[in-house]
Amino acid sequence: MGDINRCIVSGRLVKNPTLYYIERNNEQVAVCQFSIASDRGHRKNPNYIDIVVWREYGESCANHLVAGQEVTVDGKIVTRFRIDNGKNIKITELHAEEVKFGQKPKNESK
Repeated sequence: MGDINRCIVSGRLVKNPTLYYIERNNEQVAVCQFSIASDRGHRKNPNYIDIVVWREYGESCANHLVAGQEVTVDGKIVTRFRIDNGKNIKITELHAEEVKFGQKPKNESK
């Protein structure tokens, strides 16, 4: 049996998503990033989970999600490294395959 890498989490967006573009194989590819706070049964100490959504789906998420909105994300855990001030920093993210948009905050009319 092969390894399984699948994760489903739910929570609320910590802030509005960020959308940017990177170049891959001579094309511009959309990347949407946001974080959610997923409480562990108590709101005083939630888990903060970084989410990445690619391409057109990422553009849609960036255009429709807002801070405080509920979401459920299904995807795969991806670990990458970057160098910051000479130190190797490990970054763990959930790369979304599906994002279910939930209720927006009451004060949001978007």
